[in-house]
Amino acid sequence: MKLPIAILASATLLSAQTAPYAPKQSDRPEVLTVDEPGFQPIFDAKTLAGWEGNPTYWRVENGVLVGEITAANVIKSNTFIIWRGGSPADFELKLDYRITEAGNSGINYRSVVVPDPVTPENKFAMKGYQFDLDGRRRYDGNNYEEKGRLFLAVRGQMSRVVGGRPPVVLSSFATSDELAAVPTSDWNAAHIIVRGNMATH
Repeated sequence: MKLPIAILASATLLSAQTAPYAPKQSDRPEVLTVDEPGFQPIFDAKTLAGWEGNPTYWRVENGVLVGEITAANVIKSNTFIIWRGGSPADFELKLDYRITEAGNSGINYRSVVVPDPVTPENKFAMKGYQFDLDGRRRYDGNNYEEKGRLFLAVRGQMSRVVGGRPPVVLSSFATSDELAAVPTSDWNAAHIIVRGNMATH
């Protein structure tokens, strides 16, 4: 069972392509100090306008989107809040999140609502790709397919997923244990990039 106790803020989505870059010999990579042009906010920090989820678990509080499970409303299966403001094909999503130590959640994308046999009244069960989050820092950043093939890549890995067999690791730049030190117990940044059938967390 996942406990979606994540607090999300500053969610922005880039779905429209900007003008193509024309390189010059003198150009060198630069560090960005602000968001790239083209990002659009998908959360107004005041209401759940454009979002749909069970209000027992989801609310806006002090400018952030809060998902919370308490002893009085424990879930038996995952329930998500769904952005209904569009269906982007290729996109980038940037957001900040904070999660409690016992929390286990995720940011689903290219997902569909599915029936929930464990909790039939749950109208927000989903199947699809997920940027995994957890307060104990075991799974943050993993590519997990909810109600599907499960772990497609753990943090630090580049993998190739072909139907009918387990994902294959093509390369890695660090171990999952080494990268466990990156998320903090405070606010963290997430950046998801999806182009065609390629996803980068």
